Order: sequence, then structure tokens, then C-alpha cells
Amino acid sequence: MAAPKKSAGMKKTATTAPESASKASASTQTTATGTGNTRKSKRKAEELGSSAATKSRKLNPAKAASKPGKGASSRPKTTRAPKPNLVINHRATDAVNVYVFGSGDSGVLGLGPKCSTDDVTRPRLNANLSTSSVGVVQVATGGMHCVALTNDNKILTWGVNDHGALGRDTEWSGGWVDMQGEGTRDQDQDSDSENELNPKESTPIAIDNSCFPTDTVFTQVAAGDNATFALTDQGLVYGWGTFKTSDGALHFSADTAVQNRPALIAGLRNITKVAAGSNHALALDQKGRVFAWGFGEQCQLGRRINARFNKSGLVPASIGLRKDVIDIGAGADHSFAIHQNGTVYGWGANNYCQTGIDERDGEDFANILHPQSVNSLNGHGRVTSISGGNHHSIAVMEGGECLTWGRLDTGALGFSVDNLPENDITRDANEKPRILMTATQVPGINAVHAAAGSDHCVAVTREGKAYSWGFGVSGQLGLGSTDDVGLATLIENKAVKEKKLVWAGAGGQYSILAGEE
Repeated sequence: MAAPKKSAGMKKTATTAPESASKASASTQTTATGTGNTRKSKRKAEELGSSAATKSRKLNPAKAASKPGKGASSRPKTTRAPKPNLVINHRATDAVNVYVFGSGDSGVLGLGPKCSTDDVTRPRLNANLSTSSVGVVQVATGGMHCVALTNDNKILTWGVNDHGALGRDTEWSGGWVDMQGEGTRDQDQDSDSENELNPKESTPIAIDNSCFPTDTVFTQVAAGDNATFALTDQGLVYGWGTFKTSDGALHFSADTAVQNRPALIAGLRNITKVAAGSNHALALDQKGRVFAWGFGEQCQLGRRINARFNKSGLVPASIGLRKDVIDIGAGADHSFAIHQNGTVYGWGANNYCQTGIDERDGEDFANILHPQSVNSLNGHGRVTSISGGNHHSIAVMEGGECLTWGRLDTGALGFSVDNLPENDITRDANEKPRILMTATQVPGINAVHAAAGSDHCVAVTREGKAYSWGFGVSGQLGLGSTDDVGLATLIENKAVKEKKLVWAGAGGQYSILAGEE
């Protein structure tokens, strides 16, 4: 708390001795003037008196009577009714089933402490997120944590909470605790087990409503590597967790390293969407302006951040884009904006051409400082969604095309390198295909939604089926193995075979599907 300021009014009320003496001297000099001045004063007084009398005759007596004198109380002013709080955002209403797969050792699948810590290689229905008892309407995937919004306005979080990403207390001393019961510890379980999961992290649990003002209504959630955000129906944004620099420094704001409980993000008003990268965030407001904050070491904030004053990036600031942006998306260290006229802009890290801009790609520190148009998306129709992973990006077009670009050697683009035009490829020193510079269609997919994980992708088709490809070491492809898969492959098992899937999310080494009830 700042020290209280000294009263500014005390010096003004005191009259100094020199001022009094000066006034007295002036009075003496006036009295000592000649008689000529006295006559002038009389004439001046007569003129003033005559003028005052004239003004008095012109004054309406009724008005004069109605005017209160000094000290009289005037008629009370009319108090204007407060402006109503305008609702600009609306929450989805249809509850979905949530299917999870991938790394099982961090609690990020939300299956609870009793679940095996082995990797889950095929989609599994998460019973902790039941449509009947919980009612999830939206999910967001971070690096190693998740956040979900329910139809009764709860925000659920689960996964790794090392840096406050869950927005609630997850301290645990070991031993299984029944999160659905009375919280009693199971003394029979070995609390020293290496495979034991923290029940407060591995179970989806709601953030306490007391963290927010009464009657706050949430409409969207977003997650980064260590930070989480929630958007309200009135366009305010709450956040918690932290951002991490490349050298490991933690900062959520200029004066807070880790924000363990939700806090209002100052400077953001009338926001309609939030997106999160690894260590930066984007917000879109009602006028179509884009704001960015976090760490901008790879220019993902769309502005240059001085290394000596990198905390300045922690304050949301508008990006130099014209208004009427209608959507935003984020990769790990790069960003996108879709303008109303159909133009897509990219900026940030570009060492693998992940922005889609063929400029300086292949260089170790190739960054796009300011938003530039992604020209290779031209001619494919309008982009309906766009996002990115570590070194690649994915977009869905209005006509159902699913396009990818960026790093080739991880299999994250979903097609064979052999059929690509040579002019679209950058090769490494060993002549191996390294970078795809042009947005290219993933064959065989008529997509409505797609998501990029760190080094893999998941897409959902109009028919309600899911496809995946890329890095699969932890089962994050949901294909029944931990193998890498370079071609887009149908995800199919008993859990999802007859289900209509509508959404996909991809994190570090896990994925999530959402389907109709």
C-alpha cells in the first residue's frame, strides 16, 4: 500500500504575514490620495448604482423569489438510473460428452486418482464430466492442464498445478482422497507410490465462486502452458497462473509472479473472445480490435518488447491491426487474426514458417514482428478457425478444407512429403525436407474443427468423425499405440464409434474429443 499523501489544502488556508502587511500598506496609500480621486470614486459609484437599478427592474420578480439565497437548500437533483450491464457474450447451452486420451501420469486426463497412470492410447469417456451430473459445454486444453465451463456456470480445472494454472488449492500430503465423498484418506493405499496421482489435480473440481463478483456469468475459457483465462458475458476477462520466459522467470503481471486465484485482467473491456499460446494471450473486443499480453520474446505480441523491460508485455495492448477482426488464434509462440474481409494475419515465431509467412523461415531466430497477411491461404475460401502448435499450424476453411503448414519432420502436417511441390519445401543441410512454406490441404478430410497440439493435430469432420496425426509417444493420437503417424488417420474405438463428435482439443501430450450426448 502506498504511503498516504499529505493534505494539499492546508497551505492554501493559511495567510502569510508578508501578505497581510502588503494589504495594509496598500490601504494606507489609497486613503492618502487627493480629493480628485475621491470625486472620481463618487461618480463611479453613482454610475454603478444606476446600472444595478436598471438590472433590478429587468429581473423577473417571480424568478427572483424562486431563487434560493445563500445557505438555502436547492431542489434535490434528479438521480439518473445506472446504465444496465450489457450482455455481449453468450455461453453454449448443449452439454457434451468428453473423451480423453494420451499421457496418464500428470492427471491431465481428469480421470481421477484411482485411474492408472499408464498412457491412454484410445479415447475414453470421462465419467467425471458426465453430461447428466456435470454438463460441460466448453473445454480448453493447455500444455498440461485443462479447463471446462459447465451449463450451470461452473469453471472446472484439472491437471498440473505447479504454477497456479488450476486457480485453486491443490495441496496434498499423499494417500487417496475420495473427492466425491467426505474427503477421507484411504489409509490402506501406499502414499509413497510413485504412480499415485494427486486427487485434487487429477479430478475436475470447480473454482470457488467467491473468487468472482456475485452474478458473474462466464461464456468462454482458454488455457496456455501455465495460465488460464475466463471470459464473462459482459466482456471482462479473469486470469490466473503465470507466464514463463525462456530462462524460466515467472510473471503473471508486473508485480505478481504467480496468480494462484482468479484476478480481473485490467485494461480489457467488451472482449468477445480469448485465445492463449504457450506464454502469451490474445483478446478480441467488440470493435474488432486485438489485444495481446504475456511474454513476447518471439514477437508473438505483435510489438517489440525491450529485453530490459520485458514486464511491459504483461499489460494488454492493442496490436497494430485495423478494426473489424472477427476471430483470433494462437500457436505456442505465434499468433493469428482473421479480418472481416477474409484476410488472415500472422506474426511471432517463424523459424519453421509456422506463421505461414515465407520470410526468414529456417533461421534460428526468425520472427515476424508485426502482423502480415498469410498469402498462401488466399484462394481457399474463408478461414473459419486457425491455431498452432510448437512449429506448425492448422486452419479449417468454410468449404471444409483442412490446411496445414510449418515443420515437416515431425509428421504433424498429416500428408506425405513425396507429393509436395519442391518450391514449397525448404530442405536442411542433409537435403531432408524440413519446412513446408505453403498452406496445403490434408487429403480426405471434410473438416468443421481442428486443433494443434505441441507436435500433433486432431480434426473433426462434418460427419462427426475424428482424425489424428503427428507425434504419438504418449498415445495422444488415440490410435491404440504410441507410434508416430504421418498421415491423417481415423480415430475409431468402441467409445466413439457410434458417436457424433463436434470438437477436438490438443495439448502437450494428450488430446480431447467432445461429442453430442
